[in-house]
Amino acid sequence: MLNQDYELSREDIQLLSSRDALAALFAKLGYDTNERLIQNIAAMGFTSDTLKSSITHIERLASQDARMFEVYLFELKSVTIATTQAIVRNFRNRPGDYLLVLTDDYQRLDFVLVERYSTELSKPQETFGPPTAPKQVGVRPRVLTVNRRNPDDVALRVLRRFSYTESDTIAQYEKLLSAYDVANWSEPFFNNRALFSDYYLITRLPDSPEWKNPTEAAAMTRAFRELRELYADVRETFSNQPEQ
Repeated sequence: MLNQDYELSREDIQLLSSRDALAALFAKLGYDTNERLIQNIAAMGFTSDTLKSSITHIERLASQDARMFEVYLFELKSVTIATTQAIVRNFRNRPGDYLLVLTDDYQRLDFVLVERYSTELSKPQETFGPPTAPKQVGVRPRVLTVNRRNPDDVALRVLRRFSYTESDTIAQYEKLLSAYDVANWSEPFFNNRALFSDYYLITRLPDSPEWKNPTEAAAMTRAFRELRELYADVRETFSNQPEQ
């Protein structure tokens, strides 16, 4: 477990051209990769002949807290929406939480979080009494697609948030969910939720002399990194403290 998010670089992503490289990435991000294990397709519970024929390799890359959270690599003949959904459905009734990496050529990498959700079933009209509305658990994939050779700024920001910094697997899973939310609305240089300043930040700021001047830009980058160092340990320092 890390104290703060790993400062992932574009070069770190560009190196992800093999199974070992992916395992090394998750080790950098604070995951336990000491129990890597090649998986058997049948033992994983895949029964569809179409799906089995599309999978060429399955491997557990990382496992946390007695298998309460695991990372799996799937090498496929082709990464498609249908294949992704079929793989994720297989994890619906398995205990624990899962992050999957899907690829067919290590040029495109799909980081897929298995998200469970509850749906209430309608009660039949002919029954009486208070509604009981049983709940059914469903699963859906949260997908971050990364171009290995040329990862964009948003992908880097989200993957940094994959760093294992939480005290338990439940909190880490919630952190990953929030990282995928960032992927949905993040801009290359900032995180906003449709604020009034978006136009200024996207359109006008990049035209400013400070933005275009390499010396000024380097100074701002140094200042940002120094600020990160100053608040890196605030969680440990201020969590669970009295109001005073």
